Amino acid sequence: MAKPSKNGKGPMVPKRKRGGQPLNICGEDVKNLAAHGNTQEDIAEILGCSRTVITERFADSYKRGMADLRASLRKHQVTLAENGNPAMLIWLGKNMLDQVEPRAVEQFGAEIARVGGQTAEAFDVESVKLLILELKKRAGKPAITEGDK
Repeated sequence: MAKPSKNGKGPMVPKRKRGGQPLNICGEDVKNLAAHGNTQEDIAEILGCSRTVITERFADSYKRGMADLRASLRKHQVTLAENGNPAMLIWLGKNMLDQVEPRAVEQFGAEIARVGGQTAEAFDVESVKLLILELKKRAGKPAITEGDK
């Protein structure tokens, strides 16, 4: 028969132990795994703990590892571009320098002309670039970026 609880209102339930085995995890392990592109779930599985342990106890280590990964990827992308990889040159130009392809500028000019009721010929590439700069300025973005020069 079960023992009554201290207050006498039912059977006494044994106290549940909190936690499992002590974790032997250091922040450097989490950082290194994150720097290799592992998700928080992957890192938890590899280190034998819950995802909560990674997100709560090692959040800073995880963030540093992800920052290292992004820096490493950028470094390799720039190296590819410096070595003349055309696809990487175009991608970096568009994403880091806000550059656009001339054809896109021409299409943008034609769209502005259609909406504004003018002929597409009224907009040359330079006019469209100036308009883009003005729109950026109005939106609070830097008016001149490396791609605009």
